[in-house]
Amino acid sequence: MTSCNCPNPPGGVVNCPDDHTAVCRVVGGQAVSECIPPDDDLDGEAQAVRIVEIVTGTKSATGRLTPTDRAILASGSYISPDGKMKVTFKLPSTKDAGGGRPAVAG
Repeated sequence: MTSCNCPNPPGGVVNCPDDHTAVCRVVGGQAVSECIPPDDDLDGEAQAVRIVEIVTGTKSATGRLTPTDRAILASGSYISPDGKMKVTFKLPSTKDAGGGRPAVAG
């Protein structure tokens, strides 16, 4: 199981299947959780870009990971520039994700 804690307030936990990325997004005091399945058609870096796009709500201009993207993936959290959205997430462990685990290394 892949799990992550939601930002406080309001807190909470999201539990997802082993090969999914667990995401908890807090906007306006409301927590919204989701489980993101791997996309078997994407390689490691493309999978990582996809996760960053989902977490941040923005589209990658290059389709490649930037240093900021790598920092987001490494931290497991993101706060929108206006501070109104806080996101925590947990990538699946390598042993659970197989070839679909996002590539964080440069």
